[in-house]
Amino acid sequence: MRPSRRSAVAPRSTSSGGTGGGRSAGRGGDEGEDDKDKAAPGSPGCGWSGGGGLSGNVPPRLLSRGLCCAGLLILLQNLLLLRWGSLALQGCTLVSEVAPFAELPPPSGQGAFLRGVVADTVKSPSAAASTSSLVVGGALHARGASSPVSAAKASAAAAPRKPGARRSKKGHGRNGPPAKKRTSAPATTRKATLAPTPEPERRPSLDLVPAGSAAATGPMTPLSSLNDIPREKLRIFGSEVPSTVKYSIGFGSVKRKKDYILETVGTMLGLSGDMSKSILTAQEREMVVLVAHLSDFDMDWVRSVSNKLRTDYADLVSSGRFHVVHAPQEMYPLLEVCPPLCTYKDEPLRVKWRSKQNLDYAFLMHYSAPLAPYYLQIEDDLGFANNWVTKMDNYVKSHYPPTWRSKDNVPWRLIDFSQLGFIGKMFQADELSRMAQYLVLFYDQMPCDLLLSDWMQSMNQRKRIDYWRKQPSLFQHVGIFRTLGGFQPLQERKFGKLLFDNPQGQVGGNMTIVPTYEGKFAYFPGGEPQRRNDVCDFTKSPAHHKQKTHRCWFWGKEVHAGDHFQLTFAAPTGIPLKGVFLEQGHPKHEKDLFVKAEVQVAGPGCKNFFHLAPIEGSQTMIYWEEGVSNPPKLPVPKVKCLRIIALVDQEDWVAIQQVQVRTS
Repeated sequence: MRPSRRSAVAPRSTSSGGTGGGRSAGRGGDEGEDDKDKAAPGSPGCGWSGGGGLSGNVPPRLLSRGLCCAGLLILLQNLLLLRWGSLALQGCTLVSEVAPFAELPPPSGQGAFLRGVVADTVKSPSAAASTSSLVVGGALHARGASSPVSAAKASAAAAPRKPGARRSKKGHGRNGPPAKKRTSAPATTRKATLAPTPEPERRPSLDLVPAGSAAATGPMTPLSSLNDIPREKLRIFGSEVPSTVKYSIGFGSVKRKKDYILETVGTMLGLSGDMSKSILTAQEREMVVLVAHLSDFDMDWVRSVSNKLRTDYADLVSSGRFHVVHAPQEMYPLLEVCPPLCTYKDEPLRVKWRSKQNLDYAFLMHYSAPLAPYYLQIEDDLGFANNWVTKMDNYVKSHYPPTWRSKDNVPWRLIDFSQLGFIGKMFQADELSRMAQYLVLFYDQMPCDLLLSDWMQSMNQRKRIDYWRKQPSLFQHVGIFRTLGGFQPLQERKFGKLLFDNPQGQVGGNMTIVPTYEGKFAYFPGGEPQRRNDVCDFTKSPAHHKQKTHRCWFWGKEVHAGDHFQLTFAAPTGIPLKGVFLEQGHPKHEKDLFVKAEVQVAGPGCKNFFHLAPIEGSQTMIYWEEGVSNPPKLPVPKVKCLRIIALVDQEDWVAIQQVQVRTS
């Protein structure tokens, strides 16, 4: 076996002697000579005690030197034998690792097809990171072209081995019986750089299995690679994509209090909404295909939402411009990895949530890879800029055409059209399967946005391409109800218009406040500024200790029933309130919450106030949205005053960090 072939698969082991052992033996011999030269005349060398019949007429000094040399030769011989044995063992390992994947029986058990890929990676993440650029990059090109990397080579690269790993006595590896040994290629075929070699024999593409056949409708067999998952098994509905499509737009959706996906599909394509005509034109719609992954394990919800989408957007479905997929629960590996694997000090529920999210994205990308030349990752709860497809397309064509290369002669891997999380991230489809497999390999290690940055670096894109730094962002996050539970008023400040626009108004009320901690720190007309460095009495709270920038808040004390914090809007007849978000308490003052209170609204005159949302217990975030919360409609046509009123006396103070109001 040639050393170059072996070193490409497993690193050279230095633990079994070889060159290092030779150097060590040489040094030992020199030291022996030094000791011998320093000995007194007539004294034996190498520790020989002298005397006895063994020496005969041979001088003891010469005899001891001969015995030392003989011992040294025996030691070198043993080291060479150990080295040759190590090379032979590694040669057998190479044949096993590069054998076609089809010759190995697939692992069994629920979720084994993904656990087989990630098991070694969890044990040795450094080894997996070094081979990340080789991990199953066999994304099918647009229009069904063959993968540039065979599944056999990719599977071998995706399963790193520890140096010097040994097999069992029966010759079986971790993944089952040994693979059949391949014979050496003739010398005339080894010069791969001079003449192209034929593609190794592959199994038939699973995507070509017709719907309704035994292979397509039978039980799911756990596999070891995303490339071995037939896309037909993921598809709920969808037909052949038209040739005019240039971008596949992928997003996932799970069950939550508001199913944003039902509105987002129509909004992004300009088919519904108040500004639908300016969002997207008919020509722009011909350039995209939508792929939605309904990734919740509640099958009743999946059926309900998919049926509604199929009905509401029947024209898109029939034309091949809308696909909906779902990955069955048995395809997922173990998600309850925390404890013991609780990275970033996250709670077990959050580790499970972000681990599943990585896999949701991986299945979505795997399905979308062959549909279009480019892939854009978004979410199901977004607002869109006018003509966002044209703006995106013009930017790619003018700045990063297919022939573009960096100074390192590397094509671009990722273009970022939004500064938020995993929103607005564009990939070239021929590298999309690498990204998907990367998410699978480290699904339980890191959140997806951190994995994305690492993948980009490993693919030799050293500098981010941020569209939003010089142009307004194309997407605005509008979903407040989190998939993990609770609320998240995340806003894209580069979009132009904030979701919470905070109409003009005055802050008032009758609460006794901590000096300098006024209501102006809780409500900012026009929206909270992007950069804040507030000024208040920093000595009142440990939250300000050793801080370079400061954020103050509204702080009330000696709270009694009837005390309230109030906003009075400047519009004479009031505002069309669509939503209000309140955050109370503080990490340094966890008890400073309302014991029992409620959000109330009143029309012009601000005399009669009506209940809008309750505040009880340890709630730190309170949100009301028209059409979703209870009550679903405002008790008044327009809101002139909004207040937060205490219903009982309490000993603890009250901290209000922010009040956000939206009118659209």
